Amino acid sequence: MKGMKSEQIEKKAVINARIFDGCNPELKHASIVIENNKISDITTQPISREEYAHVIDAKERIVIPGLTDAHVHLTGLGKELHHDESVVRGAKCAKDMLMCGFTSIREAGGAVYGIKRCIDQGVTDGPRIFPSYAYI
Repeated sequence: MKGMKSEQIEKKAVINARIFDGCNPELKHASIVIENNKISDITTQPISREEYAHVIDAKERIVIPGLTDAHVHLTGLGKELHHDESVVRGAKCAKDMLMCGFTSIREAGGAVYGIKRCIDQGVTDGPRIFPSYAYI
């Protein structure tokens, strides 16, 4: 349609993976197709590297679904920190959690709105944050 911006799809693939889906005890040898940061397909068909902006070779490693932590405090809970130091430490903690496999977290109170916004906008890496507002 005229005046509408066409969406460009960024395609990535993880190849040579052994996939644990959380339901079956057997691992599935397959590749994972990711479009705009969402899994769009898990396939046993060969992957053509030319179709993808980025290809990760899992080298037969096990791939699991993203983990969720339902009670997290990213920022200075009870610590004597300056607010800006607390936020920097919280952003690092968020990235560390992502690198440990946590793709979603429930922040149970704290100054995380700036961190959440930066993650959502792609400024820094981290899991999806579901903030709970103020402490009880």
